Amino acid sequence: IVNIIYSISYYIVDIDSYFIPSFIIAAIFIALGLQSVIEPIRRASVKALKPPAVFSIIVISCIPLISSWEKCDHSGNYLARNFGENILKTIAKDGIFMSHGDNESFVTAYLTLVEKQRTDVAVYDRTQNLLPFPIVHEKETANKPAINEFERQLVFNSDKHVYFNFNPDDTYPLVEDGLLYRVVRAGDSYNDFRDPCKEYNLEGLDDESLYDDFM
Repeated sequence: IVNIIYSISYYIVDIDSYFIPSFIIAAIFIALGLQSVIEPIRRASVKALKPPAVFSIIVISCIPLISSWEKCDHSGNYLARNFGENILKTIAKDGIFMSHGDNESFVTAYLTLVEKQRTDVAVYDRTQNLLPFPIVHEKETANKPAINEFERQLVFNSDKHVYFNFNPDDTYPLVEDGLLYRVVRAGDSYNDFRDPCKEYNLEGLDDESLYDDFM
C-alpha cells in the first residue's frame, strides 16, 4: 500500500517500474489464495474435485500469460543496448564521457563496468546519481562549485577527448559528433573528426511494435 501511494504521487513519465514491488506482492497473495482453495479439497480427499480445481487454476494462470505475451515480450529488443554501444563507438580512444541523464549513464556504465566494453573510456555521471566524480569520494560534502571546477579541469586541462550527451550552455566549446557533443580545444579541427555514424548499429529502429515504449 505504501509503495502504491508513493508511486501514484510521484509523477515521472516512466513510473511503471515503480509498481513492480506491488505486482510481486500481489502475485504472492494470488498464490496464497489459490492454495487456500486447493488445501481444503486436498485435506477432504475429495478426489472428484481435485482435477477440476487444479485444471481451473492452470487455465486461470495461463490467461494473462497468453493474452499479454506479445505485448510484454521484449526478447528481441536491443535498442537500449545498441544505443549504449553506439555512444561508445562515438568516443575516441581513452576518451571522457560527461553523461547527463539515466538513459545514457546506466547503459554506458553497464557496458563498460560489467561487460568490460571500451574500458579505456571514463564515464562520469554529471548528476552524481551514478558513477560520482572522484571528488565526491574524497570529500564527504563536495559542493557544486567544487564539482564544476573538477569538471572544468577535466575538460580544459586533459589531453583526452571529452564528450557530452547534450549541449549544456556556452561554458564549453562543443560541436556535434554523432550522438554526442565533442569539446573542441585550441588547435582542434572539426574536419579531422571521423564520422562515427557509419559504425552505428541501427537494428530494431524499423520495428514499430517497440514504439509504444516511451523510453
